[in-house]
Amino acid sequence: MDINTLLLLLLLAVVLVVGFRLFNNVNRHQGLPEGDTAKKLPSAEQEPLNEMVAYTAPPVTNTEQQTVQEQKTVTQPPVVTSPPPPIAQTSKIPLPKGTEPPVSFGKNRLWMAIKSTDAERIATILDLQNAKPAGWHEGIESRKPSEGGIYITPPIDGWTLVVGWGFMADTLTETLTIAEELVEVFSQEMGEAQYFCNHERADYHCWIKATNGEVVRAYAWLGESGENLVIKGDPTTAEPLHLINTLSEEAQDPTYYENDDIVFPDANMVFSIAEQWSINPTTLHLRKNVGDKGIFGE
Repeated sequence: MDINTLLLLLLLAVVLVVGFRLFNNVNRHQGLPEGDTAKKLPSAEQEPLNEMVAYTAPPVTNTEQQTVQEQKTVTQPPVVTSPPPPIAQTSKIPLPKGTEPPVSFGKNRLWMAIKSTDAERIATILDLQNAKPAGWHEGIESRKPSEGGIYITPPIDGWTLVVGWGFMADTLTETLTIAEELVEVFSQEMGEAQYFCNHERADYHCWIKATNGEVVRAYAWLGESGENLVIKGDPTTAEPLHLINTLSEEAQDPTYYENDDIVFPDANMVFSIAEQWSINPTTLHLRKNVGDKGIFGE
C-alpha cells in the first residue's frame, strides 16, 4: 500500500470520528437518550418529596419552552379581574345653616303630648319660669334629672311634646295626680293631651289620655312593688289585652297571678302606645322638616 492510500484512509477515519461526535452532541441536546447513560426523571409516586425538590432538571430547549407556554395558555387561561365595586357613599342631607336635628328620647323620661302647635301658650299654661329659646340638645340632653327643667319641643305633625323631670312631685302618687290635672287642663283648651312615663330600674310605666277636659284612660304600673298605682277608663286599641290589673276583683283571687295570659308593661309598650296615640319620641331623630328651636324653662 502506497503512502497516498494510507493518507486517504487516515483522513476518512478522522472524518468518521468527528461526525460520530457531532451526531451524539445533537442527540443529547434534543433530549434523546444516549446509550446506557440516559436518566429517568423521578416521579411523585417513585420518590419522596424531598428528593424531588433536590433534583436538578436538565436544561430546557427553546422548542420545549414554547410547548410549555402553549400548554399553559390552553390549560390555565388568564384570570380576568374586574375593577372593585365603588364604595357606597352615604348621602347626607345638608341641613340649613343654624338648624339642629331633632333628638330622640324616651327611656327614663316623663313627657306630655299636646294637640297644639302653640308653644308659647303651652309655656303660659305651665307657668314656665326663666323661659328661653333652646335647641333640642340643650332642652333634652344638657340637664340631669336631678336638675329639673322642662322643654317644649317645636311642633311635630300638629303635636307638641313637653318633656322633663320638672313634672316630678315628692311621690309617684302625687306626680300622677298632677299629670291628670295637666292633661285635663290642656285638653280642655286644645282638644287632647296625653302623659307618659317610664323608669327602668323601678319598673315604672304609665300612660294617661284626656279629651275635652276629661281623663278617658289612665294606667300606671310599679313593678318594684308589684302593683298598679292607678287604672281608669277602658283599655284603648293601642294597649294589649290582659294587662296586669292588681286593682281588679279578679286580682284578689290568689290564682289570678298564675294566669299565663297576664301581660306586664315595659318601656317598649309605652313607646308603642305613644306612637299610636300621637308621637313616638324614640324615633324623632328620623324626622325631617322639624323645627330646631323650642322653649326651655323651669
